[in-house]
Amino acid sequence: MAHFARITTLFLLGCTLICCTESNASAQDAEAVFRRCVERINQINERVTNAQRETVRECVPRIRRLLEMGEIEEARHVARRCIAKLDSITDSGLQALRDTCGPCLERLRRLKAYRLAERLARICEENAHQLKHQNRRAQNIIRELF
Repeated sequence: MAHFARITTLFLLGCTLICCTESNASAQDAEAVFRRCVERINQINERVTNAQRETVRECVPRIRRLLEMGEIEEARHVARRCIAKLDSITDSGLQALRDTCGPCLERLRRLKAYRLAERLARICEENAHQLKHQNRRAQNIIRELF
């Protein structure tokens, strides 16, 4: 009977170790997914922010030059094109965020990493909000020229 108890105990201990190892591997997988997703989100944000800044850097001098020459209607036309370009850049960035965040959140939920999924959802939302805010600020810089 003692031999049976020892074997049962060893069996249960082995099952526990396997279970814990699988759980630990799953947690490590989830953390790796989370890190990769956050890195990708940061890359998207940086790329979009740089494109927005570059658009403003290109547009503002052109609009100022046109205004100085008295070409107000042409300056407004350029401003409208610049604002449309900013909207396009922002929309592309928001779509890239959705295309990244959706599968990442799905993967984390499949791994049952609900806290990481919640954190990532907040990061996605914050980055989307930030891109929209930067777009408004960039457009305001152009609009203030008039």
